Amino acid sequence: MTYRWLHFYRVSDADSLRRIFWFCLLFLFAGCNHTPQPQLPPAVIAVTVAPTTPAATFSPTPAPTATLSQPIDPIAVIKDQSVLITPAATATLTPLGVFNPCPVQDSVAPPVGSLSILYFNDSGLWRWEEETDTRTALPLPPDAASPLPSPDAERVAFTLERDDGVVELWVIDRDGGNQQRLATVSIADYLAASPEYVADATLTYRWIAERNLLAYELTPVLQALGDIPRETVTIADPAIGETWTLVPGGEVGPLIYRADGLQAAGFTEESVRLIDVNSGTVQHVVSLPLYNWNRHSADYTPGGEKLVAFTEEGIGLVDTATGAAGSIPFSYTPIGMGHYALMPPIYWLPDGFTFYTLTPEGNDEGDIFAPDDRFTIWRVDTRSATVEAVETYTGSMVSVRFSPDMQRLSFWTQRPDNVRTLYVADLELGEQVAYDRLPSLEFLDWHPDSKQFIYWEFREKAPLLGHLCRPATPLEGVTIPLVGTLHWIDADRFIAVEGMRRGFEVEGPWEIHLRSVTGEDLLLDTVEGKAPQVGLIEN
Repeated sequence: MTYRWLHFYRVSDADSLRRIFWFCLLFLFAGCNHTPQPQLPPAVIAVTVAPTTPAATFSPTPAPTATLSQPIDPIAVIKDQSVLITPAATATLTPLGVFNPCPVQDSVAPPVGSLSILYFNDSGLWRWEEETDTRTALPLPPDAASPLPSPDAERVAFTLERDDGVVELWVIDRDGGNQQRLATVSIADYLAASPEYVADATLTYRWIAERNLLAYELTPVLQALGDIPRETVTIADPAIGETWTLVPGGEVGPLIYRADGLQAAGFTEESVRLIDVNSGTVQHVVSLPLYNWNRHSADYTPGGEKLVAFTEEGIGLVDTATGAAGSIPFSYTPIGMGHYALMPPIYWLPDGFTFYTLTPEGNDEGDIFAPDDRFTIWRVDTRSATVEAVETYTGSMVSVRFSPDMQRLSFWTQRPDNVRTLYVADLELGEQVAYDRLPSLEFLDWHPDSKQFIYWEFREKAPLLGHLCRPATPLEGVTIPLVGTLHWIDADRFIAVEGMRRGFEVEGPWEIHLRSVTGEDLLLDTVEGKAPQVGLIEN
């Protein structure tokens, strides 16, 4: 049994607001202040609660003495990148139409078995079972905030905040039993010792996949621009009720974790530290001069053999077992400045050792909404330490969405009047089509079969179901005002979270629907408060 978040695309954001955000990102020197917000889970809500089950006061154990080792046996560095670049194929453009001939054959994706859906917001945590069509409120304490199910769906973590500025991290079994208080942290003491531009702080946490361990830290909320304080990261094991320090405060930037949960990578200004999650011991320190260690672009390969990171010299490759390191020369320029620079992304291909990345082309001003903006897709091979250009497209780099099989992508171009043209490209065929043109067009999601997709015209029409081989049709059963999120469950069904629009604002009550392309609609629940987050339990 596993639990996975449904990767929703928010469709409630107005195009004008999105443009304001990017304007702030690209022109910080003009005085546009941006306060970064913590990632999941949501901000802690101030409440008072008496714990129902006694628990020992949190006291982390000291981290073992770090053992540092230097990288050995460097990977051979490619000296001349030009020999690796394959000229891009000339794209065939069919105006406002579909691929002809169609590049894929119709097939029916197998349906998902009986659904079990977990959803929550600031007013509670619920579970819906398709087999019995029952909705069950899980027995969290009444003032619990930010519930977060574990990857195996067996436990739920949540926070409680007391009146004295202390926040507690709790975990319970999914049936409400075995309540444990894992941590007690004073936000008041933290703020008293912080710089003046730190306005507040929240206790943020995440589950480490496959291990069902919790990693937590205090995350500052800034009221002005300044260096983001890096705080202590602590690991908690709910199975044995123990905690230990993974990274001392001020040492490294945001951590990433290997898929097996046994190793974490933390970045400093000049290096990356590979850390044993079980003990907090530093296994290797590898020199990696990053553009921005607080806003890095790095990831483990799906199998965990290597760590990939974009550096000032190109693309760094680190062997996670030995610390051996090398670099692929690769020229790129981040979009934006400082903490908020947008780095080249990493999209892993199904083979697990190659990935796509994107870079802007021919736009010195970095306007990601320019009508003539272009971007190039590159394929990076981590085994041979090579990189090649795949194709250059005219379109907005930030609008790119890859299909689940990574064979196709969508993107759009935008005119000064906000009319967008949606393009769909086939990387294997080297072809693209201009699929549709609408005011303020938004692309929502690819279908799991990688040949259908959802998009819509903001505030004007119901979402459209596009297809590589035929024109779009309205998505049955979904009408105005759809404002919330969508996600496919199988070939026919999808979950929609819908609210009501008040101008540019979207608010509850929120309805969670299970819909199908043929028009069937099942209202799962109506909830108040913040927009609910939804996940699928896979039995």
